[in-house]
Amino acid sequence: MKASLLYSMVAVGLVSATSSHALKSSGISHRSLPNAPNGYAPVQVECPSARPTLRSAATLSPEETAWLKARRAKTTSALLDFFGRIDIDGFDAVDYIQNSASADSTTSLPTIGIGISGGGLVACLNGGGVIKAFDNRTDGATGKGQLGGLLQSATYFSALSGGSWALGSIYINNFTTVSNLQENLWDFTSPEIVLGPSDMAYKDFWGNITAQVKSKRDAGFITGDADFWGRIQGYNFFNATDGGVDYTWSSIALTSAFQDGDMPLPLVVMTGNSAATSTEDSPPTAPIYETTPWEWGTYDNDIYGFVPLEYLGTRFVNGIVPNNETCVRGFDNAGFITGSSSDIWNEDGVDIVEEFRGYISKLNASSPGSDEIALLEFVISEFLSATSSTNSTVNGPAAYDPNPFYGYNAATSPYSNDANLTVEDGGENSQNVPLYPLIQMKCSVDVIFAIDSLGVNDFDSDWPTGKSLIATYNRTLLNLANDTAFPPVPDLDT
Repeated sequence: MKASLLYSMVAVGLVSATSSHALKSSGISHRSLPNAPNGYAPVQVECPSARPTLRSAATLSPEETAWLKARRAKTTSALLDFFGRIDIDGFDAVDYIQNSASADSTTSLPTIGIGISGGGLVACLNGGGVIKAFDNRTDGATGKGQLGGLLQSATYFSALSGGSWALGSIYINNFTTVSNLQENLWDFTSPEIVLGPSDMAYKDFWGNITAQVKSKRDAGFITGDADFWGRIQGYNFFNATDGGVDYTWSSIALTSAFQDGDMPLPLVVMTGNSAATSTEDSPPTAPIYETTPWEWGTYDNDIYGFVPLEYLGTRFVNGIVPNNETCVRGFDNAGFITGSSSDIWNEDGVDIVEEFRGYISKLNASSPGSDEIALLEFVISEFLSATSSTNSTVNGPAAYDPNPFYGYNAATSPYSNDANLTVEDGGENSQNVPLYPLIQMKCSVDVIFAIDSLGVNDFDSDWPTGKSLIATYNRTLLNLANDTAFPPVPDLDT
């Protein structure tokens, strides 16, 4: 993805539009909960009377358990509608669902999960196309032989990397339809999303996001490429002024439609890593973090805990906020969440700035003084201006600072003494389809629709091979999260 992004920037050149970017007038109603206290910068706030604490991953959260009851009523109705349009020889699915529901035997009803993979903009659009086909609100999706209604029948909806762009765009815009996003928001007439929307001059675009990232740095938090990446995504995928600079992922849980169970539970997946190996692919043993509207954490046995998402960025020690500490709000910016999940820039030890400078050298040799060189030099200066301080990480994985699991499960966690956690692209452990949250047995998922947008050579044009499924199966054999179940998967040759 890095190479294709940079190549397009150099080959296509500058955006000609000069208008400033504002909220688009469209069929998408922007959400009413831009609830970060101070834009992009996390801020210290007084802790609530019931001070936030970490919880063990031994069970589902109380919030999820309660929400599942509301969602079950909606999925039961959707399943009846879906199977009412499908003939299955020898089995009356509608009768089965009705009998299970009326007998209050809801555990007999299928729990469905959907997972859309990473793969940059290709994964975003391919995953978006599948979700469009699964959505009964799409014109023609409920006709004969169509799959409209699977989205409404699903309980869980997970995504990582490029797939999280589509997921974030759908949920941050009021669980709108992909059709609506295509018609009113997604605008890819700009050569690359790193140049910003086509209705915004690239210097305005980069100036805005640089100022936003600086505000986080100046508030005392580590900043890096994931912050820029998330801000870029906000301007391209969120129908909100300044790229949804004050939209948090936790605010999804505050909307009445979500609380009423009108949509599946969104899960954004990220991979953990250590600072020592942050320029390499994450090993299979690296933590798999998941983000719900309520929490951020992992079911992996070594950490085995979750932090309240609204208070991510707060200093927790052994699972509690010390009495002399305040709380933090606004760390869970929606773009930062999807930006963390798709933060692949550190892969193979590639340095963003050095890669840009390499392109500049090549261009100077072929076309000195070109507009492309001016663009790249401007981008480098803006990036460094917001990430080159002592509390910043230039070209490193996303920093979740301070480490919410500091001192937590110290007997088993290799990260309990780390001041901050390094988090990167959810697919960097070879599990490019976000299956791990869906195979936790406590979630009781029966069927997973997995959309894979990467081939064997990643961003080349090969068809998907199933290597992500193999990686997930192999990880279940490592006893990292014993409460998982996954069927055996043969090797690639088979």
